[in-house]
Amino acid sequence: MPLEQARQLISQLQDDPHQLLSAQGRAAAQRDIEAVQRDASSARAILESSPALDMLGPVPLVGAERQGVLDLATDVQSAAGIGITLLDRVDAVTATSYGTTVDLPRLAALVRGLQIAHIQLASLQRPTSGLWGPVGAARAAFNRQDARLTRQLARGQQILEYAKVFLGAGAPRTYLLAAENNAEMRDQGAVLSVAYMHASGGNLHIGQSNSIGAYPLSEPVAVRMPPGLQTVFGIFQPTQYWTSANVSGDFPWSGEDLAAMSAAGAGQPVDGVVAIDVPALSSLLALTGPVVVPGITEPVTAANVAVILLHDLYTGAPAAPQTARRDLNSAVATAVVDALTPHHVDVAALAHTLAADVAGRHLIIWDARPSDEATLVRYGASGAIDTVAPDRAFHVAVENAGANKLDYYVQVSVHQDVKVSAAGSATVDTAVTLDNRAPAGQPPSYQLGPDDKTSFISGQYVANVYLWGPRGSTQIDSLAESGLRVSETSIAVLAQHQATVHFTTTIAGAVTVGRLSLTYIPQPRLDPITFTADVSAPDWAVVGPRKRTWSLTRTTTVTWQLSP
Repeated sequence: MPLEQARQLISQLQDDPHQLLSAQGRAAAQRDIEAVQRDASSARAILESSPALDMLGPVPLVGAERQGVLDLATDVQSAAGIGITLLDRVDAVTATSYGTTVDLPRLAALVRGLQIAHIQLASLQRPTSGLWGPVGAARAAFNRQDARLTRQLARGQQILEYAKVFLGAGAPRTYLLAAENNAEMRDQGAVLSVAYMHASGGNLHIGQSNSIGAYPLSEPVAVRMPPGLQTVFGIFQPTQYWTSANVSGDFPWSGEDLAAMSAAGAGQPVDGVVAIDVPALSSLLALTGPVVVPGITEPVTAANVAVILLHDLYTGAPAAPQTARRDLNSAVATAVVDALTPHHVDVAALAHTLAADVAGRHLIIWDARPSDEATLVRYGASGAIDTVAPDRAFHVAVENAGANKLDYYVQVSVHQDVKVSAAGSATVDTAVTLDNRAPAGQPPSYQLGPDDKTSFISGQYVANVYLWGPRGSTQIDSLAESGLRVSETSIAVLAQHQATVHFTTTIAGAVTVGRLSLTYIPQPRLDPITFTADVSAPDWAVVGPRKRTWSLTRTTTVTWQLSP
């Protein structure tokens, strides 16, 4: 049936948008949508021209069914037309835009198109009352997809409105570009080098990159630490040392802190902070192709950037000075962004790539303007860990406590045993296992240590392990921080060994209307955390598998259906 084919195509484009990430793919999608439009028009014409169906029109049940099919065909045809118009507007933006240069007038036209499409699609919702069988089911399916598209358009509209501001549509803007190093983990990678990115009229430009050693701070900046942050992380002096600025999971606070450091240390006020780590650089290099960076002997590619920045630059490196190596980290980030300019990188593909990096917290943005920061928080680009189901959220961070660069070798896995009581509370045992794959028996080095303060054997990894549990939960030795409850412990792992630490959390009323849902926020590591959650509920019947395992590459909500 043509209308069923149309429904399947719309669903496919919603669930797998990769076809829309190139001009060729969008052209193919447009041809498919045009075919849907023609089929819907044909279906309507057949219904309207059928004498037999026309005679049955006055019959109440049959007439309602006939009108239901007519309405559905009309609405599918209308939705297809809206989709074609939006694809045209996307193509108009991409035709005259590059990675770091965006055609703002055409972007504004796309935003207006989204506004109009949102209104038009919302008007296509029709009741299912009076419809039965396949017609009622088809109408309900269309309504669900239409509502989902309407939500996505509203989200896209607000994100693109912020993109206009970010790109300097109203006034020029300056951002601190903080290069995060995944070989020395804090909640995200440690900030070891920075650059300044300038935006004006849709154009982005990055100035010279520098090691944080160029901007030392003689005293803390005047950024208030909330009580929980002060208690847990104050010892690391995050308002004075660049490398400690993002020890907390609360990047909205870290962004404000880094901006204050920029003003105090470099004399450069900024409108925002963009934090980017090595996995994000790798995904951008997949779009730009290799870049050449002075000081690095081979072209930097998506495949080798992690090895070069997080391993090769440390091999044989002296303990001090590290300025030249830190400059190279930021220089690669600058080269990647610069490479977006001469290449005609499809902005739709770039936006998709950036969205994936944001979802994994590999790319985080802080904006000094509260209203714009609220938009970033709302759509998950702020790096905050308490914005999705904070009363059911978990976040694990393994942070390097030594003066080495061993996180490159460390794999992290988490296993949760979730025990559900008859009353519906959940007791969660979280086991965090560190697998230190550093080579054993090596001589001391800058990369492998030891530092003779926290570690005393080459390759020994010493870490602070933090578990943020749900707001309102009871968690042993925890306090409020970053909008959740945080507990901490320390662990030391020799090279080629594993070690595990445990945390216990109790969530009262965890089961709601027969559902147990837990949300997990990723730590942006080089290799994502492998997560397993295993539910035990003796007093409940669990529908589906009790044990779930996944790679935590983005914020993930896992749900179990339970019945008494």
